[in-house]
Amino acid sequence: QPAPAADNINWLGRLPVVWHQRLRIAARLALAAVLLLTVGSWFLKYFVLPIDYKQLASVQPLPWPMVTPLGGEADTLVAQARQQYLEMKYQGASHTLAEAIGLNPTTATLKYIHGVSSYLANDTDAAIVQLEAALQLDSELDDARWCLAHAYLKKHDREKAISHFAQLIEVKSPYESRSRDILKAIDPFYFLGRGF
Repeated sequence: QPAPAADNINWLGRLPVVWHQRLRIAARLALAAVLLLTVGSWFLKYFVLPIDYKQLASVQPLPWPMVTPLGGEADTLVAQARQQYLEMKYQGASHTLAEAIGLNPTTATLKYIHGVSSYLANDTDAAIVQLEAALQLDSELDDARWCLAHAYLKKHDREKAISHFAQLIEVKSPYESRSRDILKAIDPFYFLGRGF
């Protein structure tokens, strides 16, 4: 009866190999399940469930910037607009600043604060026009870019919003940290493979 004994030895010898293979398969299945759950939850959160753009696009009133004296009636209008802005009469400030810009069409700061006033008055289209114009005159106006990114977010234009938030990060602006947080909220894959 040597044959059955040999069979038993072969079977016992193969037992660790069989269990090792089963454990490897189980580990791979567990890893696949974790990856599927992770990707599925990201997909659900960012592509199926609505993003709360209203909360992300909210901008607190920014401090009134320093405006270089322009002379004459323009200074009177700017002072009036500043008072309206401080009293949170943003629509009035926007109209008054439009008059001041008519007298000084190349002043980036006026266009910026006009854009912010328009944004806070819920005139997002006018805000975008003025903030874009301000950045064309002075591309380093981080405050204008911050508000412009929010204006595009409010319009659900994710690509343009992402572009401006990314620029605020690249130049290490005072808005860098908050821009990162918003980018992570609207595009979780944005930072993959990037140097920042």
